[in-house]
Amino acid sequence: MNDVLTNEHNQTRTILESMIDVCNVHANRIQMANELLKEHTPFDAQKIKEMTPLELGMSDLLIHRFSKLQDTIGDKIFPLYLTILGENIQQLSFIDRLNLLEKLGILSSTEQWRMYRFARNAATHEYPDKMELMAENLNRIIALSIELINFWLHFKNQIHERLSK
Repeated sequence: MNDVLTNEHNQTRTILESMIDVCNVHANRIQMANELLKEHTPFDAQKIKEMTPLELGMSDLLIHRFSKLQDTIGDKIFPLYLTILGENIQQLSFIDRLNLLEKLGILSSTEQWRMYRFARNAATHEYPDKMELMAENLNRIIALSIELINFWLHFKNQIHERLSK
């Protein structure tokens, strides 16, 4: 029975390490897009209208990678890490998992994670006739993407510390 638990732990660890690599790609692409867009920030309706195809592509990349990073951390990394910690999360809802992560000091606030999800959802909708709303959503994603990357880098270090034990 001990071999089964060890094998499951090793499989969870391997999947977690793979997901860390995926998150690193998302974070790097977010940083690249932010760098290319920073001279135009903050955005307003006029700046949105004047964006070049490359800038539009970078804003789409930023939104997409922000969404992917937030989803991968929330849907993959959090459950895997909690499993590594020995937490029984099978019956926990997503919000209960967030509350547990906050209790363990991994998240400073479940509300912060909910804000990432709200921003992701708002930014992924197209509003071609509402340029001011598009600008507001893009500005929010830019600001939150920096926070999300900082969270990711800190959390990734926590994971590596735990895995090295």
